[in-house]
Amino acid sequence: MGGIWLSMVKRNRLNICGIFVIVFLTVALGVCFTETDQHMNRGLGELQELNLEDFSFFPNVTEEDIADCQGNYWEAAEKKALDLGKVYDFDWEKHEYTVIQDKGIMVRLFPDNRRMDRYKIVEGRRQQENEIMLDYNYAMANRLKTGETFSIGEEDYTISAFIVLPDMVSPIVDDTGKMYDKTTQCLAVVSEEKFKVYEDTESIHTIYSGIFRPSSKKETNAMKRDENFYLFMERDENPQIFSAVNSQINMNRIIMGFSMGILSSIAVLLVLITVSGQIKGEYKNLGVLKALGYTNWELTRKYMSYFFIVGIPALLGYFAGHWLAVPFYGLVFGNFSVPLVSGGVMPGNMLLFVFVPAIFFALAALLWAMFKVRKPALTMIYNEAGGAVHKLAAFRNRKVQKSGYLKGVKSILLFSKAMIFIFVLFSGFALGVQIQFAYTTYNMTSSIKELVLQEYNYENNIRFTEVQSDWTKYQGSLKYLCETVRLKAESGSEYYNLNLYAVGGQNAHMLDLRSKNGTAIDLQQLDGVVINQWMSMKYGLKEGDEITVLLDNEEYLIPVAAVSQSVYGTNLYVGKETAGKLFGLDSEAYNGIFTNDNTVSGDENVLSVTTKTEMGNIIGQSTDVYVILSVLLFVCGLVVGSITLTLSLAGVVQGNRKYISLMKVLGYTEKECNFTVINGYRAVAVIGFAVSIPYTIALCTVMFRMISINSNMAYPTSINIISILCCLLITVGIVEIILWIFRKKLQKVSFREIMEA
Repeated sequence: MGGIWLSMVKRNRLNICGIFVIVFLTVALGVCFTETDQHMNRGLGELQELNLEDFSFFPNVTEEDIADCQGNYWEAAEKKALDLGKVYDFDWEKHEYTVIQDKGIMVRLFPDNRRMDRYKIVEGRRQQENEIMLDYNYAMANRLKTGETFSIGEEDYTISAFIVLPDMVSPIVDDTGKMYDKTTQCLAVVSEEKFKVYEDTESIHTIYSGIFRPSSKKETNAMKRDENFYLFMERDENPQIFSAVNSQINMNRIIMGFSMGILSSIAVLLVLITVSGQIKGEYKNLGVLKALGYTNWELTRKYMSYFFIVGIPALLGYFAGHWLAVPFYGLVFGNFSVPLVSGGVMPGNMLLFVFVPAIFFALAALLWAMFKVRKPALTMIYNEAGGAVHKLAAFRNRKVQKSGYLKGVKSILLFSKAMIFIFVLFSGFALGVQIQFAYTTYNMTSSIKELVLQEYNYENNIRFTEVQSDWTKYQGSLKYLCETVRLKAESGSEYYNLNLYAVGGQNAHMLDLRSKNGTAIDLQQLDGVVINQWMSMKYGLKEGDEITVLLDNEEYLIPVAAVSQSVYGTNLYVGKETAGKLFGLDSEAYNGIFTNDNTVSGDENVLSVTTKTEMGNIIGQSTDVYVILSVLLFVCGLVVGSITLTLSLAGVVQGNRKYISLMKVLGYTEKECNFTVINGYRAVAVIGFAVSIPYTIALCTVMFRMISINSNMAYPTSINIISILCCLLITVGIVEIILWIFRKKLQKVSFREIMEA
């Protein structure tokens, strides 16, 4: 039996080599994505074991609360937090920190006194007096080692450990909203005594963390509506904890699913075509054996060897993907403060990616082979074609004319071998899908930054700590009032945090909002709010819809006046006068500006500053990984597409060798042989590519919509005539190279083959 299997592999070595490569790439890619996802989930699981908060909040402290505590604001805040904990059945803890800038380094400093959100030591030991623990990302980016000295101002500390803070998975160091840069910003923990030293010289900031008790009903929606909370944010909504990283995880899963689906379908079709070709080549012999009394099982059991034909490359692909998962984790999740937690070689993954495919393909090959040999022995011996095939051949023969004889023969050969025709068609289709899929992913990353920044006709978005009264130095700026609101879901059971920007009319050009068709949006002329494309996808909204918005515990039914081109952010925009009519907001109250000035440097009233440059950088960081991923998908697409085209055209030459040799005996030239046998399949491959265009558009539209809904950004489907033409040129180029190779192969078909045939 081993000799039969070896002989079968040898006769079909080209197709089996193609199966080997495609299975290897499919499994390697799948394992790489899967284990990267598992590494992250294990890391997040370990962080949750550090008494991770369920939510963060800040109590709404009124003047009456302060008066009840003899004018002590912080005592009133803690009393309010205690009362809220009793009402909603949760424990809480006050977290303090300060932000220090020194020698080009920005440090968010915490005291070592936490019960909730405890830090995880990745390397080293807990700090003692005159020692400091630094965050892992900063340490790795600057190649620091434990035992080295780290200075803050005039104070020198010895680094005792590198840590991860579970409530800082996606860190924000600067309190003014400056984007995180792990080379110049870090999180640090010192002893409680050392932290008190900074209370006299630095501003101390406070936030409260809460964890529901086991008996709690976890009434988060009621807490979001409760006016006693000035701020309330669940950890899944918090961009510093799970919001950003969950978005990245969901994107990776969706891309993996679509990529694996394409590659797996190619592998299945290739196996079925290979089995069909093998059976066709020995169909008469199988008929003779069947006439001699051999059963279908005895005739087809050798195809169980596909367990090894698929299993061996799957095993190699598993180890390749397992090895690639570690660097891929650093590429995809490098900006998150979650250290790699590797699980080693996992039997479950090996079972899923090695043994399950091997068993599946072995059974599929066996069942397909049994289906092909189900006919009676005499039918197989005479190798009779079906009636439909006879009718098609007869129809094509009647169309052959002497004046166009070669064209007629070309047409007959093209349509007489249905399996080869379908294989070439599918090869062009598969190559087109994979190239366009990769190209679209690349285009998507390059267009996002432009769509995000197009509304920025200003350099700085500055929020103040309180409503400003003196605007004389901001005459060249666009003023706004920003309020935190909650969008009520259609079900009525959930609320989503959004920012409402009530924008003034002076210098309105600084906020360049445009509709999908590029028309400028004038906020002052609208009777409702403007949402962006991401909100439209995420919440299923369109122009003319009405939404329920919660502001200061009051519900307002507000019309959606327009949808802007912007693809990022949770900002609702409304004209200042309209905001007064809809929400009753003070038409003269402003707490922020869009400006091109830098006049706020060192202003104590500044709450946050977001610059256009920083926003561009953060968008670039989040999309860079998909540029690399698109290149990876493009290379895989070229390899797999070229293999399928090569195998399909090899089937053309192999299946038509006797016709080629006969034409040579009759005196036809190499060019005429090429025209009759090979060149017709160029059009078939291009037709396959043409079919792939609407399929890829639909595929990418569905995929990017799913990604958008599961993230904080709308990912546009960037397929246009230029991208289609580029992909067509690549496809035609590959087809021409492969055709040239097989035209050379046709020259090796000898005259003696007609005699052997």
